[in-house]
Amino acid sequence: MNEDEFDASLYETTMKFLNNRGFNQYEVSNFCKVGFECEHNLIYWQHKNYISFGPSAHSFLENKRWWNFSGVKQYIGKVEKNGNAVCGEEVLSNEELLDEFVMLALRSKGLDLNELENIHGNYWLIRNRDYLNDLIANKLIIEEKNFIKFTSNGYLFCDEILQKFK
Repeated sequence: MNEDEFDASLYETTMKFLNNRGFNQYEVSNFCKVGFECEHNLIYWQHKNYISFGPSAHSFLENKRWWNFSGVKQYIGKVEKNGNAVCGEEVLSNEELLDEFVMLALRSKGLDLNELENIHGNYWLIRNRDYLNDLIANKLIIEEKNFIKFTSNGYLFCDEILQKFK
């Protein structure tokens, strides 16, 4: 068994173990009892706006993401000098916002196709329909009521699958 196969085996064992004990998988690497999801993570995975404070904190508002210095002394020094400790930022293009929206949705609760169309239009779905149909046929995703989500087996390959979307 190679390293990837071993990792996949551990992941499958973890999913089965937690699911059999009443834990819900609400993101590719997060499980919890229903109602105990991490609120901070949910905001991030739902691609919503958030402002964070402190060393290494990241924030996201509309199409801009920024992050703070990680060292405590440097963070404090920058806040005292500049009023903030931002060490980097990026402005996401419409295409980057779309890609991130899809990736975050699929890695978590799944992709609501109505929400996708309302926010980004239907171009992504049109250009990926054949690939989605292949994923459905191979039982890596399911599509029900305008909603696409990974199967347990699909989660094993989610990074590879996400890279192939156009």
